[in-house]
Amino acid sequence: MAYYVVESKHDDKECLKALDEFAEKGRELLKQCYFGCMMGDHRSWAVLDKGSEEEVRRLIPETLRNDTKVISVGKFTEEQIRGFHKAA
Repeated sequence: MAYYVVESKHDDKECLKALDEFAEKGRELLKQCYFGCMMGDHRSWAVLDKGSEEEVRRLIPETLRNDTKVISVGKFTEEQIRGFHKAA
């Protein structure tokens, strides 16, 4: 499995429709999303542990997929960071 940061956006006119579509996709995605809508920032963010970027994209409501960024991410240990400095 890999971790992906997902950022999806919509505008204020599409907000309720977008939220409905997230709810229709199911609880798995909805309970992992954080929304900025109440603060006027119509984006959502989630960190998902999935097998592939394509698997993540299938979770996103179809009408929002074109405006969604999916970024594969990982963590570094202190040792790895020290190693990066030695290699530089």
